[in-house]
Order: sequence, then structure tokens, then C-alpha cells
Amino acid sequence: MGLMPSYRAMLDREGWADPADAAVIGDEDEVLAQLHQLHEAEVTDFVAVEYDHDPEPRATRATLAAFHGA
Repeated sequence: MGLMPSYRAMLDREGWADPADAAVIGDEDEVLAQLHQLHEAEVTDFVAVEYDHDPEPRATRATLAAFHGA
């Protein structure tokens, strides 16, 4: 993973070993904790892409909406 030269360069620049290091993943509590860390780090741009086996990822959307509304 992360072997394309341009992608590998981005991972190296950020100090990440693989793409999973750049992902927000986990259950609701883990995702919220990671989002709070990004907020505390004063991240100004964040794009959420849902990867869910459910065609209607309601839990993911609800978690993101709850954080956005906080």
C-alpha cells in the first residue's frame, strides 16, 4: 500500500508508514476521539469518505453530523 511515487511522497512527508495512518477508522467512540484530536490540532480542512458495507451508512453519517454540530 502507498507505493505509487506521488502517494508515497505524501505519506513520507507526513511521517506516515501506510495509508491507514492517514485514516480515521474505528467504532463511534474511536472515530469521535480521532476527530477531536484533529480539531485540537486546528485542522481546517477535513473530507469524510464513508467506507461502509451497509448501503445506508446511517451510523457513520450520524457520528459525523454529531461531531459537526458539537
